[in-house]
Amino acid sequence: MTHRSSRRRAVVFAASLLAASCGRAPAMPPAKARLDGYQLKSSFSEGLAVLQRSDDLALGFVDAKGTVVIPPRFQDAGRFSEGLAAAREEYREGFGYVDRAGRMVIPPGYDAALPFSEGLAAVLLDGRWGFVDRTGAVRIPPRFDDVSPFREGRARIVVDGLAGFVDAAGNAVIAPAWFRAGDFHDGLAAVCGRSRCGFVDLSGRAAIPLDYDDAGSFANGLAPVRAGEKWGYVDPGGRMAIAPSYDEAEPFAEGLARVGVVKDATFDTKFGGFSGRTTVSGFIDPSGKWVVEPKMLGATSFSGGFTAVRLPAGGLCSDCYDFRFMAKDGVFLPGRYDFVRPFSEGIAVVARSRKSRLIDGKGVPLVELDLSYVEDEARSPGTHVPHRFGLVDVDGKPVLPHSLLSAQPFSEGLALVEERLDRKVQRRRFIDRKGETVLDVPASLGQALPFAGGLSLVSATSGGKTLYGFMNRTGTVVVPIRFANASPFSEGLAAVKVSRDLGANDWGYLDAKGAFVIEPRFKAAGPFSNGLAFVEWVTKEHHLLSGVIDPGGRVVVEKPFSQELSGALFGTPSVEQFRRLQGLRFGERLVPRHDASGPSWAGPDGRTVVPASPLARAGLFSEGRAPVQARSGSPSGVSWGYADPGGRLAVSAVHAAAFPFSEGLGLVRDLAGRWGWVTPSGEWAIPPMCLEEAKPFSDRRALVKLNGRWGYLDRAGRFAIPPRYVRAEAFSEGLAVTAMPVGRRP
Repeated sequence: MTHRSSRRRAVVFAASLLAASCGRAPAMPPAKARLDGYQLKSSFSEGLAVLQRSDDLALGFVDAKGTVVIPPRFQDAGRFSEGLAAAREEYREGFGYVDRAGRMVIPPGYDAALPFSEGLAAVLLDGRWGFVDRTGAVRIPPRFDDVSPFREGRARIVVDGLAGFVDAAGNAVIAPAWFRAGDFHDGLAAVCGRSRCGFVDLSGRAAIPLDYDDAGSFANGLAPVRAGEKWGYVDPGGRMAIAPSYDEAEPFAEGLARVGVVKDATFDTKFGGFSGRTTVSGFIDPSGKWVVEPKMLGATSFSGGFTAVRLPAGGLCSDCYDFRFMAKDGVFLPGRYDFVRPFSEGIAVVARSRKSRLIDGKGVPLVELDLSYVEDEARSPGTHVPHRFGLVDVDGKPVLPHSLLSAQPFSEGLALVEERLDRKVQRRRFIDRKGETVLDVPASLGQALPFAGGLSLVSATSGGKTLYGFMNRTGTVVVPIRFANASPFSEGLAAVKVSRDLGANDWGYLDAKGAFVIEPRFKAAGPFSNGLAFVEWVTKEHHLLSGVIDPGGRVVVEKPFSQELSGALFGTPSVEQFRRLQGLRFGERLVPRHDASGPSWAGPDGRTVVPASPLARAGLFSEGRAPVQARSGSPSGVSWGYADPGGRLAVSAVHAAAFPFSEGLGLVRDLAGRWGWVTPSGEWAIPPMCLEEAKPFSDRRALVKLNGRWGYLDRAGRFAIPPRYVRAEAFSEGLAVTAMPVGRRP
């Protein structure tokens, strides 16, 4: 839905705001006040913002003049709303609510807490959400998996992954039956069923039928809806007031809506330009008339009378950008910044030259602070739900209770779990499928990854440096802990790095006895699969080359090209990297390549498979299918499908994304952002669904996210395990790691 896709775009835009300034613009003028040793952690709300002391990270509140109104003493704190803010001083005491004088007027005791809205605040207790009033009295008992604050007398609630709404008395006026649901605006809320979206009124009646591929919130009497590949706007009667003609669309804000249009190239003397297919932003009024033509490479919705616009920084750096605030008449405020946060209550947070400042609506600096990373404007301590891990089987039955501090997926019959014995003592152990201890991890080891090839990659600290080696199933370190980096064993070999020099060609391959089979001579080295491994090295001329080698170290495929290959090797050993490396499989013993003639695949025997039709990108084969990207008329300019081992397009390139086949099905995302699974011939096995996220099948279950919770689908597209987990992993060897809120029972 638009409100969710907008949130994703806002996160991406906020991340892009961290781009370096490269020192091109003059420093900002001095501010009226300074707060050295402090950072801002939120935008302003009711005249106050969350402030963090840099040395001890304690939180308090500051006003727009730089006066510390509530001195830092909290370990966590949220924004003020209706005169109160959620905060906690000690983790073990939980959250309460403080007033503007810093008095704890609602005693602590909640695991998480959201801001007040319409006289009620959502709180988490024993793993479930309910609502309290301003006296702390429980008005709606905790019984929901997730909630949103009240708006127009309704609060969105989630039960087993499906969304509905309750009134202020806790009555379920709209039963939890929706795959997606937004907040109410102008008496209507956008909702999505399994695959289509529309709007319901306050009683739950379908005010606008579910005829759209996506939908967003009403404002100014209009709401964005997606019909096919384009966005338009409907009025409360369901009439299309602005015809679908945009590639992106957001709800109206302050009388204007940000929309996006795909162009192959753009240049403007005011906003800069870009060569190549991209989405540029502009603003329309409620009649659909352009107020700002689509020429901006990045812009936020209007807030406080301004939009934050991304502009080329100029100078020698072609990839550097600055950010400026622009009013509705197209006039910029003075100042160019490395990153910004939108205006809130007449104040914006900006940063330049490693310092942050509060500026007013004229661009005048009011307060200077340490460099701040302001969180989302809806920042709340309720965004983090304390949880514990456990293990479930394919039917959702708990195999190990949700009381663990952490857990790793099963591999070779074992899984590492960590639990707390008391407040000071923790225990790490490898368990079998019955939950019984097979091996206690020695306290001298800092890390232990899942077993692969009968050995676990482990680490220890020596002289302040982390080194790696390998441990067997009895706890004996059989390959000494002496390497600067390493990856798990695969097909009898493990890649290890000898020195801490990141630019050195010193990755090689060991056998299970610790002897080098392939001497160190690579800058990066991946795992072996089907007798092949991806490697990179730096030449004497400082050129980075890549290749695919056989177990003897001979380069059998030159210049492979796949973004998955080098990306999976990035970083230090972790469970996340372990999963990425497991995904590097050279199915059909074919390696993607890309030369002047375009993408193809090459085999170690010298054969080359050329696609039957031109492609933009070729992926790794899995189960006889490789994801491929072809030129198309879609907004991105490319669409995804699958090729067979002969290079023929077995599944038409009509999807927004395609992922490797697993257990006979390929996971795809359509142009409306919905997830589904196709057969090797391209037929729908599970038609597109309005899911937040989805993973490939494993052990006949697909991990999916719905309304903030994770669950599992079966191969018929039914929920085998309802979405009830705050975190979850794909099934491995018949069991899955899942996490539930503290105190919550399955």
